[in-house]
Amino acid sequence: EVANVLEKKLKSYISSKKPKVF
Repeated sequence: EVANVLEKKLKSYISSKKPKVF
């Protein structure tokens, strides 16, 4: 599903932009 791919990319992008906080 497209939404699943977008979510993965978004999480990956956020993770690369700043250190994990969770």
